[in-house]
Amino acid sequence: HGIHDVTVVTASEAALTRLSKGETFDVILCDLMMPEITGEEFYAELKILNPEQASRVAFMTGGVFSPGVQKFLDGISNPRLDKPFDQKGLLKFLAGN
Repeated sequence: HGIHDVTVVTASEAALTRLSKGETFDVILCDLMMPEITGEEFYAELKILNPEQASRVAFMTGGVFSPGVQKFLDGISNPRLDKPFDQKGLLKFLAGN
């Protein structure tokens, strides 16, 4: 297993602020359902602020999709990590992305 530096940000606006200031990450794990904004809204904003980092977003989901969310996921090439997952599953996912 590789060693990963992990940065945890619990508010989407704080994450967008950091990314807009030029912070970069190999992978950005983003839940589709969040309290402040949706993962789709986060992604749309990030595409404006930092398109290269938007390509590094991997969406986490519990698998329940509205038709709009399914259409969004079908229209992007970003990877998806299905919940629930454990550490082994996360490391395997990261190794492939």
